[in-house]
Amino acid sequence: MLTKISRVAVGAAFGLAALLAASLPTAASAVTVTFNWVPISENPAPVPNAPSTAHGSMTLDIPSWTLTAIGPAPNFGPNYYTSGSAVAATITALSYTFGNGVSVGLSNLSATSITARTWATSALDTPASGAQAPSAPLQGYYLVTGFGAAEVHGTSAAGTPFSLANAAGTPGAAYQNGIGNGGNSINPPNAIADGGYWVVAPAAVPLPATLPLLISGLAGLGGFVRRRGVFRAARITRKLHIASTRAC
Repeated sequence: MLTKISRVAVGAAFGLAALLAASLPTAASAVTVTFNWVPISENPAPVPNAPSTAHGSMTLDIPSWTLTAIGPAPNFGPNYYTSGSAVAATITALSYTFGNGVSVGLSNLSATSITARTWATSALDTPASGAQAPSAPLQGYYLVTGFGAAEVHGTSAAGTPFSLANAAGTPGAAYQNGIGNGGNSINPPNAIADGGYWVVAPAAVPLPATLPLLISGLAGLGGFVRRRGVFRAARITRKLHIASTRAC
């Protein structure tokens, strides 16, 4: 049975949990967005009629990124992702391999900031495929915000210039040609231009920053309850010992 102090401690633990839960970020306030590359073409194709081997992902820090309702159907929505207004974005991660096998990362970029614009995706949509697509593109939220090679560029480890770009599409579009094509290029030797799309990666559930604090707080309160129980048992034992000594 819980003592009064134990009940107070347990109550405090639940109060702390509720307070921290209220402070956790919601999905609507997420600012880190990862886009995966979906290849559909290469020019020139390293192996004629072979599927593209280009692959990779790019992560952007985009403020106020929310899933927003849009309509009317069937050409739009029902939902799409958008920043809602023009905001600057920062590339926080990059891992990309061109169709010719050259790989680049965040450290290869000349700059990681993209100037302010409204960031948005299509609605859940399936874009057109292409001659070098390894498989038909799947339904997803595809990036429709445009950015140019002059904004996202750098040099590979071998010193070869490269660039990443995306053509503007229609925010919230639910029709195939509402999605703009991406184009990633690298200069000679073995120059190649990869065509495809940037699609929002399936979201992973992040560990909230306040969760470790919540766990340590609950553990501390649990230890407090146990210590109070030990101290109370010691006092009872001591009183019994004194009483038995006096009886003798």
